[in-house]
Amino acid sequence: MTPVATYDANFAYAESDRVRSSIVTAYAFPESAATTAELSNWLAERAAAIWQLRKRMVRAYGDIGDAYWSDAPDFDALDHIEALPSMGWDDLQQFLADLHFDSFDRSRPLWHIYILREIAGIDPADGPSTVVILEFHHSMTDGMGAAEIARSLFSAEIGEYQSAAPASRGQVTAREVLRTPLRPFMIVGDLWRLLQISRQMSRDRAAGRWSMPDIQPRLTAVNQPCGSERNARIVFESVSEIRRGVRACSDASVNDAVLAVIGGALARHIGETEKGLVATVPVSVRDQLRGDGRNALAFGMVELRPDLPIDERVPAVNASVRRERSRFQLPPFAAMLSALPRLPGFAYRILDRRSQRRDARHAKPVPTQLKVSTIPKGPVDDWELAGSPVTTSFGVTPLSDGLGVNHTISRMGDVLAIGIIVDPHQLPDLDEYVATLRSELRDLKQLRSA
Repeated sequence: MTPVATYDANFAYAESDRVRSSIVTAYAFPESAATTAELSNWLAERAAAIWQLRKRMVRAYGDIGDAYWSDAPDFDALDHIEALPSMGWDDLQQFLADLHFDSFDRSRPLWHIYILREIAGIDPADGPSTVVILEFHHSMTDGMGAAEIARSLFSAEIGEYQSAAPASRGQVTAREVLRTPLRPFMIVGDLWRLLQISRQMSRDRAAGRWSMPDIQPRLTAVNQPCGSERNARIVFESVSEIRRGVRACSDASVNDAVLAVIGGALARHIGETEKGLVATVPVSVRDQLRGDGRNALAFGMVELRPDLPIDERVPAVNASVRRERSRFQLPPFAAMLSALPRLPGFAYRILDRRSQRRDARHAKPVPTQLKVSTIPKGPVDDWELAGSPVTTSFGVTPLSDGLGVNHTISRMGDVLAIGIIVDPHQLPDLDEYVATLRSELRDLKQLRSA
């Protein structure tokens, strides 16, 4: 029985009562000749060998201590796989958004797989597609971890897993009761470590090793508390066409160029071109963490400079991204992620609920106006579903109060997908926004002929 990293456990404790925090990613394949039952069994065989999918989160009664990851008793991967009726492309996009409001069974591993057949209307596909949707609770992995799980799931090879004796909630509670006298000393130790890390960060800043962006918090139309509805759209593009446009003006990556496009499109759409926009951009620090850090993300702030023409905006955004990435490569920033005080779970839940009530009463300006996540998939030659090669991947990540628009960039081969999820009360005309985004993408691609 291995304790979960404190960050991960308390991520689940602090889960909102209104919207759960999950990762939703879909993979499309040419319509398979296999039956749905055969596809379910094919996926179940591979899921049963992936250790993250075998674990459930076990919490002490009353959330009096840490949570633990433990093998689920009587695990059957087929219990997590569901075949759904076929639906249209528009309905599928909305289904991805609606999944963020579902609930997981906390007595089982926190994931689902949905299989949909004969899906028409996916742009990169030549015909009908079989779509497999993966849904993970964010406590069990982050975006990069979800991509690693998917790579094992959509592989011809079947891995091996050596199961361990499961821990019961009673056993976890007994362990946490015994640790109760030590808890104050653990918290003091964590606070001392945080203080040391903070001092090191201050020394690094004074030495010029890093600096914070000069950003003033402000409210916009899309920085309000989120309601109970979500809308979603997926925009597909060619990676090679975007890359040719980027090379005409910068050595930036395709992802940074798309970030610049998103900034220009949203600023035009909500009338913030002159004031500008700043994006929250998750940055993986997985290679700097020791142990099983299931969530290894820092959050950078990138100025999107919509006041500049696209050929100047792309290098400006690229420079901002580079500054943020270099800042998070310093050891203290990664250490901060695993140094949260080990308060018992109920304390984090109380703090979270108080924070929600305070934010609902007094809306405060925030430093960023949107969120853009990039989930790398790596080489895609060996991805398959029962012999069918992968066509594309797309998905949406959840909203949070103060960030009513979220973009998720996924790449597979030459296909780039931009998943957009919005609170319709903050961005009511999503189709018009998509048209503006496509216009900005055309401007970028036309740079190659300039």
